[in-house]
Amino acid sequence: GFMGGSGNDDSDIGVAFRLNTFFSSTTLNEIRVSLSRVTRGEKYFQTEHPGPTGPQPTVRIGGSNFGQGQGKANSDHIQKYYIAGDSLSFYKGKHELKAGAEVEINDSWEDSRYFFNGIFYFADRAAFNRGESYLFQKGFKIGGGEPTARYIEQQYHFFAQDTWRPNDRITLNYGLRYDIEHFPKSLSLGDPDYLIHTDWNNVAPRVGLSYKLNEKTQARVGGG
Repeated sequence: GFMGGSGNDDSDIGVAFRLNTFFSSTTLNEIRVSLSRVTRGEKYFQTEHPGPTGPQPTVRIGGSNFGQGQGKANSDHIQKYYIAGDSLSFYKGKHELKAGAEVEINDSWEDSRYFFNGIFYFADRAAFNRGESYLFQKGFKIGGGEPTARYIEQQYHFFAQDTWRPNDRITLNYGLRYDIEHFPKSLSLGDPDYLIHTDWNNVAPRVGLSYKLNEKTQARVGGG
């Protein structure tokens, strides 16, 4: 038989570590580390009888496929996340000061080989018997490129903030955050010189105000 089949190969794996250390009654340090891997895969099984000349194209008649699993091969997408951060909190009087930094690395890889064997579309069996295909679809490698792509995204986050409680009713939050998004030159998108420029201007000030009207009602406003 020539009927193709498909299946998914998906998995999510992760681990996280957190360490809180009090250097004194007013100073707290927090360390956070997490690793995760996300896999998304589509497996298209090959026919047991590909033909004397090698892999054969798929034939699609109406809504049924015959041949090598919709004319596709495997498609895989893997993402690896590495996150590490540290923050230091200092409590003094009516102020809670906090500053920290975080590094996040996203390593992504994808292999897509859709329609590399080709697929013929026929409206119905009568059209197939007449040899009247209304569409032929096939994937190619262009310009010596590969059907794989990989990119590594590096993000660096820095922040400093203060929470000030001048009395029992008012809480004022204000701070500054700075983010850097960087893509190294190790991208495999068919062009080894392909480069995404680093974004250096992500400065985000923010402020928030909370006012306690009574024991059951609290009003908040903020922006950034």
